[in-house]
Amino acid sequence: MYHVIYKTVNVIDQSYYIGYHSTNDINDDYLGSGKIIKAAIKKYGKDNFVKEILFVFDNKEQAMLKEHELVDQKVIDDNKSYNLKIGGEGGWDYINNVLKDDPEYRKEIYDRMSNSLKESYASGKLDHVKKATTERNKKLWAEGKLKRGTWSIKGCILTEEHKKKISDNNGNKLSQKEIDDLIYIVKNSKIDFSVHGWVGKLAPLISRKPQKVNYIIKKYMPDFYQQKCFKRENRVIG
Repeated sequence: MYHVIYKTVNVIDQSYYIGYHSTNDINDDYLGSGKIIKAAIKKYGKDNFVKEILFVFDNKEQAMLKEHELVDQKVIDDNKSYNLKIGGEGGWDYINNVLKDDPEYRKEIYDRMSNSLKESYASGKLDHVKKATTERNKKLWAEGKLKRGTWSIKGCILTEEHKKKISDNNGNKLSQKEIDDLIYIVKNSKIDFSVHGWVGKLAPLISRKPQKVNYIIKKYMPDFYQQKCFKRENRVIG
């Protein structure tokens, strides 16, 4: 078995794809399995593509790491590239097992993969994926399998820990600059935080929905929240 890194080139416009492939025949007619390269082959025909073998390895792990080295962000951003994401994704078993004692290296690889996908979405390369996901969700909503505003899809219940992670990584997560601006605005406002209704008054000042304000202040200004903010349980009835 050969583990090869290859480059497939469209002879019409010089667009290319770099990939990994395991085979018993180095000279087989395999050209690539990425979504865009497959679509291009279907459009232009196999005869308009040529494949160059760049490297041959004895094991999958070395090949995957070489693909990760070659298919970097520069390749992803190249308009001539059919590649959608950083190479080497299939090598996670090797990375997690052999390199498990090198967390910095593992983190670097995970970050590069994550940033690559974010860039692909931002550039519009994955618009077809977003459209397909939207259509899928609409179908699930229509069939009653996915409820709007809920945390779960039918048959799949999320744990409290999972819900918290999702919440922490959504709209309530602020950058350091946003946190600094928030603290400045809150401390310099003329709002009486001991009186019920402060949430509605503060919301437009920090450009947040009222239902998010209480959580945000409690999370990023816990001491201020404890000392100043109105608490329902402390209200005097009578």
